[in-house]
Amino acid sequence: MDWQCNIMKTRPLTLLDTMRKAMMKIFTNQLSRIIAKYNVLKNNNFVGLPGGSTELPIKLMNMILEDAKEHKKLVWILLQDLSKAYDRVDLTILRKAME
Repeated sequence: MDWQCNIMKTRPLTLLDTMRKAMMKIFTNQLSRIIAKYNVLKNNNFVGLPGGSTELPIKLMNMILEDAKEHKKLVWILLQDLSKAYDRVDLTILRKAME
């Protein structure tokens, strides 16, 4: 049902999830600014930070693939999905934080 902006019609899980997402967004933004300001990450480890770019890593990957194709070389590519790294919040810590 439509909650019509009445908090009594919402479920606590919905509110916790929204609160968690908002807090993670705030923490991530603050942490990104600090990491970018003090150059904590080096080389190509900063593409997700403010002022970073995915252009160089994409160009490098493209050149590696073109070279492998041209010289008939085998290429192994390892990708790491970090999208889930920030999607988990320990509920005990969350409870303590909200006390």
